[in-house]
Amino acid sequence: MNYSKQLTLNPHTFHTGIQMILQQIKSQFQLDWWGHHGVRHWARVRRNGLGIGKARWLCVKGLRVVELFAVFHDACRVNEWDDPDHGERGAKLAHSMRDQLNINDWQWKLLDQACTVHTHVVNDKSLHLVVQTCLDADRLDISRVGVPLNHKYIHHYPSTTVSYT
Repeated sequence: MNYSKQLTLNPHTFHTGIQMILQQIKSQFQLDWWGHHGVRHWARVRRNGLGIGKARWLCVKGLRVVELFAVFHDACRVNEWDDPDHGERGAKLAHSMRDQLNINDWQWKLLDQACTVHTHVVNDKSLHLVVQTCLDADRLDISRVGVPLNHKYIHHYPSTTVSYT
């Protein structure tokens, strides 16, 4: 087994609860599991988000939202390129699994918003800091599809000065 495929099996990458959620997501995932918007990307978004979130002093409940965003935001894509509604579908999938997510109403609202807006919002500082962190974590991994990072899409320090990927 090569290193990239071990990524989802490493308990330090995704803990056991997330591993179980990933198995359910995998059963309905329509793209290449190891492709541009698959599990390796989700692991990088998680790493980016937790790094940014800790630097921004997010609470543990906020960091849980960031971790869940990493696995749901692209989970319902139907293609690798133009799929503007995939975030909303990812939020609906998260909603269908909400009983397994162990989150409160505040966390659910933030997760739903982050998944829904992640492809449509450029840089909206009125969004909750947890949502901004989710969006920044995803956008810091944009180079995987050959697109250079444009700092106008990043909300603010520390995500613009530290690379977590």
